[in-house]
Amino acid sequence: EAHHHPLGCSAELARHLGIPIVAEWVEDAESAAILAEWGVEYLQGHYFGAAQTLAPRMPAQHPDDRGSVRGIA
Repeated sequence: EAHHHPLGCSAELARHLGIPIVAEWVEDAESAAILAEWGVEYLQGHYFGAAQTLAPRMPAQHPDDRGSVRGIA
């Protein structure tokens, strides 16, 4: 049960506080199922696919002199 495992306890606490939960390094179906059962909303890792670069999908953005990224307020 979730309350017997440190990650399950963390997930339960975050859920009660309204904090979204992201689990990284999900490597297999069993881990994904357990995390989903514990209420983890977002899962990522090699079980879902290899890491990909964002470079071809995102234009380069550089901070201006005020520390803001151009195009974003």
